[in-house]
Amino acid sequence: MSSYEAIEYSTNAGVVNDPIYGHVYFHRQYEEPLINDIVLQRLRYIRQLQLSYLVYPGADHTRFQHSIGVMHLSGKYFEHIVKKMGGRVFNEICGCDENKARYNEKEVYYAVRIVGLLHDIGHGPYGHSFDRYILEKYGLNHEIITYKLYSHRIRQIIENAAGNGVDPNNIALLVDQMLAPHTNIDPCSRFFRQIVRDWLMPADVLDFLLRDSFYTGTREYGWINYRRLIEALEVINMDGIYILAFPEKIIGEFIKYVIARQFMYENVYYHPAIIAFDYYFKQLSNDQDLLDLLEISKTIENLKQGFIEGYLFLNEYSFLGQMLALYRHINLGAHSTTYLSKESRNMVKEFVEHIYLRRKSRWKLIYNRRRVVTNAKRLRDDEEVAAIKNQFKALGKAKKEGIIDKFKSKGITEDDIIVDVREISIFPRTAFNLYPGDSQPRVIPIVKKIGSAQKYIMIPLVEFMAENGVFPIVLLRIYINREKLSRDMEEKLLAILYESPQKQSGLKKWMETTF
Repeated sequence: MSSYEAIEYSTNAGVVNDPIYGHVYFHRQYEEPLINDIVLQRLRYIRQLQLSYLVYPGADHTRFQHSIGVMHLSGKYFEHIVKKMGGRVFNEICGCDENKARYNEKEVYYAVRIVGLLHDIGHGPYGHSFDRYILEKYGLNHEIITYKLYSHRIRQIIENAAGNGVDPNNIALLVDQMLAPHTNIDPCSRFFRQIVRDWLMPADVLDFLLRDSFYTGTREYGWINYRRLIEALEVINMDGIYILAFPEKIIGEFIKYVIARQFMYENVYYHPAIIAFDYYFKQLSNDQDLLDLLEISKTIENLKQGFIEGYLFLNEYSFLGQMLALYRHINLGAHSTTYLSKESRNMVKEFVEHIYLRRKSRWKLIYNRRRVVTNAKRLRDDEEVAAIKNQFKALGKAKKEGIIDKFKSKGITEDDIIVDVREISIFPRTAFNLYPGDSQPRVIPIVKKIGSAQKYIMIPLVEFMAENGVFPIVLLRIYINREKLSRDMEEKLLAILYESPQKQSGLKKWMETTF
C-alpha cells in the first residue's frame, strides 16, 4: 500500500486552473507557502520566452506559470513511476535498511513536486539572455542562483511544514540534492531527479514545449502526447542503477517529441527576429558603467556573498522601469546621466526606442542557412558538430569581410554586420548529467516485449539517430544594420551572399583553409 495519495485526492488540496492541464492541484501545507513567497511570486514578472513576445504577441506567459506546470507534471511522473516499480524497488532505490526506505513515498512525492516548482527561481530578467550575457561574467548561472535562493530562504519554509506522515527534514534533504548543481547525490535523489531535469524527456522540457507552443500559437510545432509518453515508461536496472526506459511501442511518440523540440528551437526560440532583438540585451550587458548605474553589478556581487534581497526585486518590470526612467532623464539632459558616455546614452535610447516604443530591430536578416549534422557521433558539442560550427563561423566571417569590402563607400563597418551561429541538439544539454565525466552512457534504453516476456537493450545514440532520422542542426544567420541598408545595395548583397565561393577572395580563402 502506498504511503502517499495523489494531491487531487488530498483533503488539504487547493486548485488553480491552467490552460494546458486544466485543474492543477497544490498542497496547502507543503506547497502553498512556497507558491506565495516572493521567491516564486517574482517569477510572475519574468517572461518565459524573454523578448519573443515582440514576434509572437501571445508569448506573454511567465516563468511562474511554467513552474506551476512543471510541479504538476513532476507529480504525474512520480505517480506513474512508483506504480510501475512497486514497493521493493522503491525501498531499494531510496536507501533500503532492513527492507525499510530512508524516505517514505509521500516525502519523495512532495520533494519531486517542490523541485519542479522551484527549478527556475534563479532566473533574472530576460531569462537565458541574462544568464548568457551577464551572470556568466560572475561565474554564475540561474541554476546556481536557484540553489542560493532555496538554501537562504525556501529551505526554512519547507522545514517548518511538519506533520501528516512527513518529516520536513527529509523533504528538505531530498530537495537539497535534486536542486544542487552537482552530481554527488544519493541514489534516491539521483533517480527521481530524472523526472524534473536530468534526463532525455524531463517534466521541464515537456511543459515548456506544450506551454510555449500554446502561447506562441505554434502548436503544430510543439504539441506532444505527454500522457502517453509518461504513462508508458518502464523502470529498469542498468548495471545496478535504476533508470527510466522507453517501451518499443512508444518510440514513434518519442521521436515526435524530439522533432517537436527541434522545431520549437528553430522556429520559436531561435527565430531570426528574436535573435536580432536579443542582441540589444547583449550590447547593453557589455557596458559596465550602465550595469553599475542600474545596480545590477552590486546586486549580483551581494548575491554571491549570500545577500539575496536585492536579487528578489530584480525582474523585467523593475529593469524596464529603470531603463525608461533613464531614457527620460537622458532626453531631459538630467545631471545624473552626464557621467555616462555618449555611447552608453545612445545604447539606452536605442534599447528603449527599438524594444519598447516602436518594436523594430536595427538588425535585418540577410542570410539564413542550416546544416543537418548527419554524421554526428555523440550527443553534445562533439567533433562533427563543432567542425560544422567552425566552418559556419569561417564562412560567416568571409561573407562579412566581402560585404564590408564591397560597401566601404556606403559607410558599412564591422559593427554593422552580425554573424550568428547556433546549434540545436537532439536532447536537452542536461540529458546525461546523472553520469559523471566521460563515463556518461550515450545510449537510449529501449524495452522489447514478446507476450509476457521482456528485455531491455541499449541503442547507441549514433545508431538511434541514423535509424530515426534525427540529427543535430547548426544554423548560420547574418544580419546587417538596416539603417545603412539602401535599396541599391540589395541586389549586390544577394550576389555576395549567394554566388559561388570561388568568385570571392574571402570565400576562396575560406574554402582553401576549411577543406
